[in-house]
Amino acid sequence: MFNDRFKLGGPLNVRSFRYNSLGPRDNGDALGGDTYWAAGLSFIADLPQKPHWPLKPHLYVNAGKLTTLDRSRPLNNALRDAIFNPSVSVGIGLIYR
Repeated sequence: MFNDRFKLGGPLNVRSFRYNSLGPRDNGDALGGDTYWAAGLSFIADLPQKPHWPLKPHLYVNAGKLTTLDRSRPLNNALRDAIFNPSVSVGIGLIYR
């Protein structure tokens, strides 16, 4: 059977969250959702006094929301909830380039 719902969370879309951990759940199982958004911002720099090194510090912010459309609610309420109640992660790390 093919799954026709979106999944969100994990290293490829919203970092610092487990794979498929965002959105509605049933007894711990990810159900997926009808709509989603995800965004990320990264800052990568050279190490001070070592610009030639392949190791770079990395700062990131990721955010996203996965939700189901409740057809009994007005669409603008669902959109407002999706925009103003995101899951957000912030982190630091090192990148080898």
